[in-house]
Amino acid sequence: MRSLETIAMRKFSLSDQLDFAKFSCDINPIHIDPIAARRTLHGECMVHGMHALLWALEQLTIKTDYKLSELKARFSNPLVLNCDTKCLLDKELKKITLMQNGSICTSIAFILADTQPNLLEKKLLPRSLKAADVSFESFSVGNEFDFKLYRDESYKNVPFPELSRIYGDIFVAEIAGLSQLVGMECPGKHSLFAAVTLSLSNKNKISRYKVLKMDDRLNLIHLEVFGLSFNALLECFFRPKPVVNIEYRECLKLVSKGEFSNVNALIIGGSRGLGECTAKLISAGGGKSFITYCQGADDATTVKQDINALNGFCESFPLNIAEIEDVNPNFKDLAINQLYYFASPKITMEKESEFETKKNVYIKFYCDYFKMLANKLITEIDELSIFYPSTAFIDEKNNGFKNYIEAKLAGEAICKELAISNLGLNVMSPRLPALQTDQNQSIAGRPHHVEKNAYVLLPYIRKMNDFNKQD
Repeated sequence: MRSLETIAMRKFSLSDQLDFAKFSCDINPIHIDPIAARRTLHGECMVHGMHALLWALEQLTIKTDYKLSELKARFSNPLVLNCDTKCLLDKELKKITLMQNGSICTSIAFILADTQPNLLEKKLLPRSLKAADVSFESFSVGNEFDFKLYRDESYKNVPFPELSRIYGDIFVAEIAGLSQLVGMECPGKHSLFAAVTLSLSNKNKISRYKVLKMDDRLNLIHLEVFGLSFNALLECFFRPKPVVNIEYRECLKLVSKGEFSNVNALIIGGSRGLGECTAKLISAGGGKSFITYCQGADDATTVKQDINALNGFCESFPLNIAEIEDVNPNFKDLAINQLYYFASPKITMEKESEFETKKNVYIKFYCDYFKMLANKLITEIDELSIFYPSTAFIDEKNNGFKNYIEAKLAGEAICKELAISNLGLNVMSPRLPALQTDQNQSIAGRPHHVEKNAYVLLPYIRKMNDFNKQD
């Protein structure tokens, strides 16, 4: 029976990420900017794939006398920050596995060398500026470029000393350089590193890379890299760009002037997604939108400016829904008469190892926090209508989202309970289809137009307005 040996454990922190960004010059926001990362495929910062690879190889070099000639790494799931990361070695299969929460995130198969590697040194260039914001169509098969290595001039550390001692600084720098290549150049800002295969070599006189193959069905691009210390094949995706919502000027075309003039709406989670769209529609109809944000202050400011620039009304303020009992916004003075509740964690396919964690998070957001906020408003406001978005996943019985569905069903039950126990309270909890938001990005998915969000939401906003008129 094969034995798996745990050779290292660690938690990658944001500080670690920033340090590696200086070393590699891969300053792609998905790795170092928690606010920007919210709007990406996985919704949070991810460890650089090459950071994980170098760390794993460093641990292998410390714990064994292995010398490698080839390796192949596949990044099947993202490594996230502040989570226990286990590094496992299978000596029989010659394989390293990085795991978080019982799931395999990175697999590294390797072949041992017969002789000690003899690799070269090279001067590094100053750091590059920012990640290229390019599209899949920007590249063609056969395109060829220089493979340049960069380093933040202020960076003086030797982050992987054993690897550097055995294989040379240039080997470590070039692996870090693959991170810069993918995250900053090709595919650039909207990239996802899928796999790397490399064989050690010191035969190349210049460093180059070229586009080997492209698959537009998956937005997949294959690169071939000729470094001074290895030859490599890379698989990378162009991940979806963050969703850009409907502009306020377009919302003005969808509603009648003044049709929401009696609406003062508190929109929880109004800095992006469906909350942003709702705020723009209500303001376009002459209503007042009060949007809240937890982290996305810049996003909220952008929404507010888009509305106010064309004489709409929008105000924004920070609100951590998890701390609603400890904060006291004066909802009564704002004359709030509608609540739209779009607070949500990142929704992802549920893995068995994360089952209980996901369940607890969903229950908090869709039930506990919502109920606390609703009861707080009900005690302060005489006439109130509440919009609680549920999900069509309930009717579709969408596999892999069991806890999400159960939490939304529990939220619907809370809505019914609130309506029964509070005379005159109007509550809507429609089961919305999956719309074009950051929550619903996928590598292979083809996005529909964000205008669809407005067309789906507008009838509900009008019905909420009818409630106000009846009151």
